[in-house]
Amino acid sequence: MVHSAGRVLQKKHRHPFTKGAVEQLVRFVKLTDARKYGRESSTINGLVKPSCLIIDEVGCCVFDKENTRMFFDIIDRRYNKEGPNTMIFTSNKSPNTWGEFFNEDSSLLCAMDRIFDMATVFMIRGNSYRGKQCETIALSAGEPLTMNRATE
Repeated sequence: MVHSAGRVLQKKHRHPFTKGAVEQLVRFVKLTDARKYGRESSTINGLVKPSCLIIDEVGCCVFDKENTRMFFDIIDRRYNKEGPNTMIFTSNKSPNTWGEFFNEDSSLLCAMDRIFDMATVFMIRGNSYRGKQCETIALSAGEPLTMNRATE
């Protein structure tokens, strides 16, 4: 899904866009490290600036309170900025369950209010495209083999 979205955006947006899994946003170089090294402002600015921000796999990890507040700050600033501010979220989780993955209800509710204000939601149902190359081999056990040993 993200790959397809990226290809479409390359054709529609002249400005650069950023994509990243939520896990990367929280665990790696983004929010947690920004807090650890005092780079919150530059990290948030870097996620507000692109004309399109793709956040993949919402619900694959849990945000602590501080990261939830930073997530809201990113969403709020993108929502209020002039010019292109497209945001694409992908998730296997329904938005009504996102509260399970963010540990600060008021910030999450405010962020979701902005996310869904002028949203187009695509609910895609069906089998996953992954696993098409998966091969299943079924084995069943039979009677144990007995070996006749030659006596000396």
